[in-house]
Amino acid sequence: MRTLKAKDFLKIVTGNDLEFRMTSYQFRLVEDVVVENVTISHDFSFSKCHFKNLHFENVNIKGALEFSQCEAKSIGVRGSEFTELSIQGARTNSLYVCGNHSIGTLNINASLINELDISENHRFDALHIGCANEIRSALFTSNGFHNGHGDSSRVYLCPERFCHLEIDRLNSGRLEFGTFGEFAKMRVNDVTAGEVALQNCNNEKSDVVFTNIRPKEDGTTKFTITNSKIGPEVFENQEIKEFDHFSAENSSIAEELSMLNHINQRKRGNLSSKLASFLFFTW
Repeated sequence: MRTLKAKDFLKIVTGNDLEFRMTSYQFRLVEDVVVENVTISHDFSFSKCHFKNLHFENVNIKGALEFSQCEAKSIGVRGSEFTELSIQGARTNSLYVCGNHSIGTLNINASLINELDISENHRFDALHIGCANEIRSALFTSNGFHNGHGDSSRVYLCPERFCHLEIDRLNSGRLEFGTFGEFAKMRVNDVTAGEVALQNCNNEKSDVVFTNIRPKEDGTTKFTITNSKIGPEVFENQEIKEFDHFSAENSSIAEELSMLNHINQRKRGNLSSKLASFLFFTW
């Protein structure tokens, strides 16, 4: 493994190290690096490399940037635009993606991360945090509020091995959850989405609360629960009744939450006010 200094790494990402573009050799970066005020036009894949603190500031990343089986004290992207950022099988104390103007796809899989912060990103196409990650603490706040109407953005979260996860102020076309982690704490608050989906979720051994989950005003909105065992206490404000369509397949909560769907149908004149009031108060 080669040993590089900050100036050597800057040559790589600016495309001036032609050898790395041909061979993608492994290296150990022995200095902190701030890559700032540049355009990165090529795809770069760093495999089994070692970093100290690596930060990207005010950078336009037009290609795909991948860190595969790398180790770092911290990796961060701020005030930038990027097409694709992929973290695969990495180990880092801190990973942040904050205050960016535009995000294409952020993909994090099978990585060990102590602190993850994805906040105040104006617009994005897809945020995918896969099931094989081990993340101690994660914060997602104020993302997607510059996404346009007819928003097709997607968020997929599998908090299978999270200890603490907080999602606050999110605007997305689709928000999907995979497996809830055992003995984990998750708070989801102030979300606007066209579709919300929960799959393979079980809150018996986790502390999960959804609050102020609202459907987008334009288009048909959906809330689906599949292959899950969760109780109605997960939803503090009865959010599901605000969505146009609700379904629960192979899920213990199906009968209880179907009441909320009937309440929503009542708004369209499908149920008498007397029956709707009964269902509301029994909920």
